[in-house]
Amino acid sequence: MFKKRHITLVLIPLLGVTLMSGCSAVQAPITGSSIAKTTTAGAIGPQTALPTTVTEQTAKSGDTVKVDYTLKLDDGTVFDSSIGKTPLEFTLGAGQVIPGFNDAVLGMMVGQSKTVRLPPELAWGAYNATLVVTADKRQMGPGLNPTVGQHLTVTHSDGTTGTVIVTAVTDTTVTVDGNPPLAGKTITFDIKLLSITPAK
Repeated sequence: MFKKRHITLVLIPLLGVTLMSGCSAVQAPITGSSIAKTTTAGAIGPQTALPTTVTEQTAKSGDTVKVDYTLKLDDGTVFDSSIGKTPLEFTLGAGQVIPGFNDAVLGMMVGQSKTVRLPPELAWGAYNATLVVTADKRQMGPGLNPTVGQHLTVTHSDGTTGTVIVTAVTDTTVTVDGNPPLAGKTITFDIKLLSITPAK
């Protein structure tokens, strides 16, 4: 459970928000082009079986992968995409992306694409109303005029920092929401695996 924490606003507007952003791993079938036939030295008689070697590498925990992705909401809105930008690079199993996305890439082969729909518990979690806080506008200090939709860095009472979004502003107060923008939402990812660097 989340604990409600006192929030002290700091005068550091963010320039942007990086969202990192599956289902059970799906093993794709091996096609004919994925099989390389090898032979041993010397003549091979007509009764000699040709051993086969699987040449396709699948993504596994500890590997570093690069993927292209498109993140869509249930109404079809594209929320984020790496298409035409820098691919997303991360290490599988290292906690660098949301759980469902990590699990979706496990077992994929280079060049493979898939679409996965993630419930909140496999994405950014349930919406937590206790992370919505209304603070005295004077705590923000002089010179800062927050606007609805603005992202701010805040300092919590335990000294840690986080990111909030301004949801309401009055003459005397500012209301901020510490939930991730996609908290409580079911989302869909289109994923294409571009490369695999095996774990050392």
